[in-house]
Amino acid sequence: MIGASPSVRVFPHKWKWWHPIRGQMDLCIGPPRPPGIVRSPGRDREKIRRTIAFVKNRFGVCAAAGVLSLVGILATACARPAAQDKTPPLQTAVPVPASVESAASPPNILLLTIDALRRDHLSFYGYHRATTPFLAELAADATVFSRAYSTSSWTVPALASMLTGVYPSTHGAIHGVARQGTTAQQEILSSSLPNLVPILKKAGYKTYAAIANSHIDEAHGFAAGFDRFACLGFEPAGRVTETVRQWVGEISSSTEPVFLWVHFFDPHQPCLAREPQLSELRPDLTLAERHRLAGLTERSAIWGMIFNGGPRELELGLALYDSEIAYCDRQIARLFEALPILDTFLVIMTADHGEEYLDHGDLGHGFNVYDETIGIPLFVRPPGGGPDRTSNQMVSLIDLAPTLASISGAGRAERWQGHRIFGSDGVPNPVPSRELIAELDRFRGLSFSTLIGERSKLIFKHDTETIELYDLAEDPREQSNRAASTSPGQLDSTVRRLKRRLEELRMEAPDPEVVVVEPDTENALKALGYIGN
Repeated sequence: MIGASPSVRVFPHKWKWWHPIRGQMDLCIGPPRPPGIVRSPGRDREKIRRTIAFVKNRFGVCAAAGVLSLVGILATACARPAAQDKTPPLQTAVPVPASVESAASPPNILLLTIDALRRDHLSFYGYHRATTPFLAELAADATVFSRAYSTSSWTVPALASMLTGVYPSTHGAIHGVARQGTTAQQEILSSSLPNLVPILKKAGYKTYAAIANSHIDEAHGFAAGFDRFACLGFEPAGRVTETVRQWVGEISSSTEPVFLWVHFFDPHQPCLAREPQLSELRPDLTLAERHRLAGLTERSAIWGMIFNGGPRELELGLALYDSEIAYCDRQIARLFEALPILDTFLVIMTADHGEEYLDHGDLGHGFNVYDETIGIPLFVRPPGGGPDRTSNQMVSLIDLAPTLASISGAGRAERWQGHRIFGSDGVPNPVPSRELIAELDRFRGLSFSTLIGERSKLIFKHDTETIELYDLAEDPREQSNRAASTSPGQLDSTVRRLKRRLEELRMEAPDPEVVVVEPDTENALKALGYIGN
């Protein structure tokens, strides 16, 4: 059966090919993109190249040659004027295998997360610079969620929520490490919480993770359930990609479904001048500005330039940020080139949190809960690609664990606080009306909670009991605090609702565990701005 020849099946708006075993694969373009979703040049050629590479890898040279011939036929057909093509689309040329129709076999899953990634700096969210050409290709065959939120504005509580499906007040992994020279500390993710990876492992998945963040390590409970877990520290995307490449043989030949989580760090400060990405994105930079940016390698120097400069210095800082995003995008493309089977995976791409660039007077993240730090990108691409969609449904990182567990056939854990938000076909799943929560309780006495509704957002600062209220429909960038002009009764009612919900979340929390961080790790975290001197 492996050597069976693929057959053609034609759908409205999109050419497909079918292999009797592997099912549906894309060959040509889908329907027009909705507003704000951008298809990068060369997307169709790249998709065909990846499809042929995958077929050759899995089914042999003969099958690949057949597909290549088919591409020539389809290219000729697609090139004809529409008025000259009188043949109606063939809807039933090859019967769909029952296993494909019923989705009885759980899909392979690729979870891509990128550190400190603002959604408004991504090509497929309408950004005017081509920072993410490859991710835009994937997003063009995916459902893009325009209102996705993290549960915090820094890594540990956010990714802990992603894996456990519960808010930070419940999982308890909320604090930074050390400051003022004291021993660095971080809560351990409790084994008593529901956890996506052990659940997938129990459901029969082979589980892999390559993580470029020292916080997300085995000592703090993040390796639970993984067959292979590589915590690489704060390393660039090239190192992450090379680590995954070592598993290519295992993943490609696995007879069990595969779950692969890859976390990239690059847009996190300090952002370096990545070439050729910087030159390609910012040809307007002068030679002196390029030399200046090339010499900036420390967070303090980059932030000093932005804080002490004017609008142009802010532009230079954003140029560094964009070049790191583009570099990361290129490395993700390399990952797909090294592992063509990834095109047949269910692909989820998101971030742990965003990043501020003076939107509210600060730089970085972990200092507030405004949209630039808790608003995140999210798209889901079904195996082989699907129609492009944009969903305006409010979703959160707590939704990913229950969603992926459900898709795997494992069912729902009793203590999860999120919902299933999409199926294996990428179609959004409606969820009950709700208000989302994000939390920050870290160093410098920073303790914020926010309640996000369809239209309004309340931010409560616990130590000073300061209240901010924003109309997200009229003020999505959260620049006009309406708390003073809102009736005290309405504000009090909303704050009480938030406090009551937080108390309910804390009542579900297990007892926290603490681990001591080694001096070398503490120094690395200081250099990145996570802890003080």
